[in-house]
Amino acid sequence: MMEQYVEIKSANPGLLLFYRMGDFYELFFEDAEVASRALGITLTRRGKHLGEDIPMCGVPVHAAEDYLNRLIALGHRVAVCEQTEDPAEARRRGSKSVVRRDVTRLVTPGTITEDSLLDPGRANFLAAVARLRAGEGRDELAVAWTDLSTGAFRICTTSLTSLAGDLARIEPRELVVPDSLLSDPVARSTLEQSGAAITPQPGPAFDSSAAMDRLQRYFEVRTLEGFGTFSRAECAAAGAVLAYVEKTQFGQRPALQRPVREGVSDTMYIDAATRANLELTRTLSGERQGSLARSVDRTVTGAGARLLVQRIANPLMDTAEIRRRLDSVDFMLAHEGIARAVRESLKAVPDMPRSLSRLSLNRGGPRDLRAIAAGLAGVRAMAGMLTGKELPTELSKAFAAMEAAPAGLEDELCAALEDDAPLLARDGGFVRDGYHDELDELRQLRDESRKVIAAMQTRYAEETGIRSLKIRYNNVLGYFIEVTAGNAGPLIESAGRFTHRQTLANAMRFSTGDLAGVESRIANAAARALEIELSIFQSLRDRVLAEASTIDASAEAVSVLDVSAAFARLAAEQEYCRPEIDESLAFRVEGGRHPVVEQSLRRNGGSFIANDCDIGANGSEGGRIWLITGPNMGGKSTFLRQNALIAILAQAGSHVPAKSAHI
Repeated sequence: MMEQYVEIKSANPGLLLFYRMGDFYELFFEDAEVASRALGITLTRRGKHLGEDIPMCGVPVHAAEDYLNRLIALGHRVAVCEQTEDPAEARRRGSKSVVRRDVTRLVTPGTITEDSLLDPGRANFLAAVARLRAGEGRDELAVAWTDLSTGAFRICTTSLTSLAGDLARIEPRELVVPDSLLSDPVARSTLEQSGAAITPQPGPAFDSSAAMDRLQRYFEVRTLEGFGTFSRAECAAAGAVLAYVEKTQFGQRPALQRPVREGVSDTMYIDAATRANLELTRTLSGERQGSLARSVDRTVTGAGARLLVQRIANPLMDTAEIRRRLDSVDFMLAHEGIARAVRESLKAVPDMPRSLSRLSLNRGGPRDLRAIAAGLAGVRAMAGMLTGKELPTELSKAFAAMEAAPAGLEDELCAALEDDAPLLARDGGFVRDGYHDELDELRQLRDESRKVIAAMQTRYAEETGIRSLKIRYNNVLGYFIEVTAGNAGPLIESAGRFTHRQTLANAMRFSTGDLAGVESRIANAAARALEIELSIFQSLRDRVLAEASTIDASAEAVSVLDVSAAFARLAAEQEYCRPEIDESLAFRVEGGRHPVVEQSLRRNGGSFIANDCDIGANGSEGGRIWLITGPNMGGKSTFLRQNALIAILAQAGSHVPAKSAHI
C-alpha cells in the first residue's frame, strides 16, 4: 500500500494527497504534518519507512468538504485519490493485492465549485498571466481569468506597470504563471502582492500557437474570429487557463462561456494602492464588511451580489452605457410595485450558474437540478411582471433573455424530481413516485416486499381453492409455496404451473416461475432502483446541459434585475440622486455625503454633514484643481475619498449620495 501511495504522491508534487482508505482520506509523511498543523487534527504514526515512523493523519470522507475548505482557504492544493475498484475485486487477484487507486481530481483555490467552499457573493477567479518577449523593453503581457463556478471567461492586455492594478481589480484566488516570470524580481513581487495562490507552470503551457488550437478545440470552432481579435499574449494567457482547467478536472469539461476581451479603455484603471485605500470591495484589513461594495449592497441573490461587486470594481468609461444602467435604476424607482415583486421573486431564485457548472463537471446532484427548475420558475415569473412594460435598453435585453429561457424544462424537472432532493444522486430517493413505472414497481418490491408476497399468497389461494396455502422463505429454497400433504393434489395436477421442490412429513413445498421471478427481483430491487434513478438523473442532466447557453443568459438577466432593483432600493432608502453623466471634465457635487461613513454614523445615531465639491471645467486654473467645500468636511483625506467613491458609484450605474451631481 505504501508503495502505491509513494508512486501516486510522486506524480503529484506540491499537492497534499488525500489518499482514500475505506471511510477515511489519509495523509502520510510531510503531508500529514502540514495537514495536522493546518487542520488541528491529531498526528499519529503507522508503520516505518527507512527505519523511521511514518507520520499519518486522516479525515472522514463524509466530512471531507469542511477540511478541504480550510485547506483551500490557507492556499493549499489537494489531490483527491479515490479507490477505483471494489475491494472484493482486489481480493480475487490475491490475498495481498492492493485496491487500485488513482487521483480523480485536483482541488485548488481557483478551481473549486462546491457551494460549501465558495462565498455566494464573491467570484472565484482562476487567472493566468502570460508574457511574450517582443524585443528589448517591448514585452507583451496579458491576463485571462475564469470562474469555474459560473463559467465567466475574460481576457485583457496589461503591462508590468499596470499588472498590479489589474490583479487588484480581478481579485483572483489562484494565479497560473510561467516559471520564467517568477525569476523576474519585479514581476514576482507584483504577483505575490496580489494575495492569490501562485501556481507556476512550465513555459510550453503558455505557447500562443498551441493556445489557439486549444481554444478552438474547447469551444468547437474552426477560428476564433467570431470571439473577437486577440493578441498572441492574450491567446497564450487564455490557453494557459484552459490547460490548467483540463489538467485539474481530469477530462471533465466545465461549461465555460466564450472568452470576452476587455478593452483598455472600457473601464477606469485604478492602481492597486489607490484601490486598496478607497476600500472598494474590501477594507485595508482585508474584510468585506466596511467596504463600499458591502455598504451599498442591497441585492438578494448571490449572482446579483457578484455582479454588483464586478461593477464597482470596474468603473465604466462609456457614458452611454452608464446612462443605460441608470435608466434601469430609474425604471425600478418609478415602478415600485414591480421592483418589490421582482425582489420577492428573486429571493426564491437559487444560484443557477453555479449549479450548472457543477452539473457540467459531473459534481452536481439532484439539488442542482432542482435549483435549475426553481431558477427557471423565477425567470418565468419575473418575465411575466415585465411583459407589456416600456423597458429601458438594459432591462429590455434582460427581458428578451428571460423570454428565451427553455420552455418546458422546468416542468420536466419538477415532474421528475422530489421537492426535498438529496445532495448526491448516489443516495437515491430523488425521483417522484409515478414518474417511472418500473422504478415504482421496484420500490414497492424493495420497500413493501411483505405486501407483495402476501398479495401473491392470496392470489394462489384463490386460484387453487386452498385457503391454508402459505408462501414462506428459507435460505435454502428461497421463497416457496407450502400446503399440507392432503391439500397438495391441485398443485401436483397443475405441474406446468407449480413445480414440486420438497416433501416433508406433513407438508409439501412448491415454487412457480412467477414466485422465482419475484424473489430475484426483490433481491435485486434496491440495486436496480438506484440504477434507474441514476439513469434518469443522467438524462435530466444532459437535458439541462443542452440548454446551458440559454440558462446562463437568463441567469445573467436575473442578476441584472437584482442589481437594478437593489440600486433603486438603495437610492430610495438613503436619498441618493441620479448623477448627470457627460464627456466633459466637470465634477460638481452639491450636498455630497460619504456612502460608507454616513451609514456608519446613522447606525450609531449620528448624522453626516453634507458638503460640496467642484472640480474640472469650471474649477481648474493653470493646471491646479480647486476644491470648493462646505463646512465640517471631515478632513481632506476623507473628503477626497468621499468624492472618488461618489464618482465610482456613478460609473457603476448607481445613484449617488448627494442632492445633485454632474460628473
